[in-house]
Amino acid sequence: MPLSDSSLERLVPDDLSETDATGRRTLGFHIERYRFAARHAASGRALDIASGVGYGTRLLADENPGLSSCLGVDLSQDAVRYAETRYARSGVSFAQDDALSFRDADGFDTIVSLETLEHVSDPQRLIDNLAQMLR
Repeated sequence: MPLSDSSLERLVPDDLSETDATGRRTLGFHIERYRFAARHAASGRALDIASGVGYGTRLLADENPGLSSCLGVDLSQDAVRYAETRYARSGVSFAQDDALSFRDADGFDTIVSLETLEHVSDPQRLIDNLAQMLR
């Protein structure tokens, strides 16, 4: 999946070159944040909203054995397809949906959403939507 030269909004770890210091540093920051979230995640189901290509969703599951399942949701169908191919495993799945309207009747014990608020048209609606799904 090509990474736009004009944006670091969607990082694809496999596409970063060894000499891309900015991209690798940004990826390192993202991984640190996901590790922080994994350490503090409640056992049970986790949602990673605006999951991008899925590396963070997979990291949550790999680093917190108390998570029974992790669902990554992203608006981009291309990102979801990539995530399903590269990062899905038992207990880690991905879906294409809009963060503002995504619903899950079963709810989640942990919800992670990194660097999302600044990209949605109605941040309060996102917060309200996620709060309704939190168990």
